[in-house]
Amino acid sequence: VQGLYCSDMGRCVTTANAILEGARGIENVTDNKAVMEAGFVRHPSLRERHFGHWQGKTKNHIFATFAKEVEADRSGDWSTCAKGGESRLQVLQRVIKGLADICAKHKEKDRILVVTHGGVMSILSVEILRGHDMPYKRKFQVPNTSLTVVDAVVMGTKLALSMVSLADVGHLQRWVPWPHAHEQQQQQQHTHTHTHTHT
Repeated sequence: VQGLYCSDMGRCVTTANAILEGARGIENVTDNKAVMEAGFVRHPSLRERHFGHWQGKTKNHIFATFAKEVEADRSGDWSTCAKGGESRLQVLQRVIKGLADICAKHKEKDRILVVTHGGVMSILSVEILRGHDMPYKRKFQVPNTSLTVVDAVVMGTKLALSMVSLADVGHLQRWVPWPHAHEQQQQQQHTHTHTHTHT
């Protein structure tokens, strides 16, 4: 691994630090000791989607109070959002720009570990698999601490992304006896996704 990046939101930083502590106990996990010693670079572009005046409110309250906004958000339109919040398209543009900036700092074929959020990964994955010219629809889950691998190629000012694997939880089942791995995922309040990005 030649680069370590994470969202600057607390829950992602906690996950990133846990990964780093675990990796330090494994030989040959990276050929760049300086990367391990420096730790994760916090990148604001990797933050979770901002939900405006929905933030801090329960799902039941949101559904009851902002029914029209919820209906619009669920319509598949990438441009809709809660008042004061971000649309999926805005999140996508922010994250793509952030990943392009990150990739520009690295060499071709470098491996980069990115720790971000489930909402971010859902939006990015749908974009890679379907594109934002079609209505937003997601028929897959992004479990807590799952691993998604994406190939990224910088083409001038653009970033071309292709999916290698999506929401892999094999590492959880390997280390935590089933069904405890599933229970552990369910107990988490937030979703963090570890994304390998190859430039």
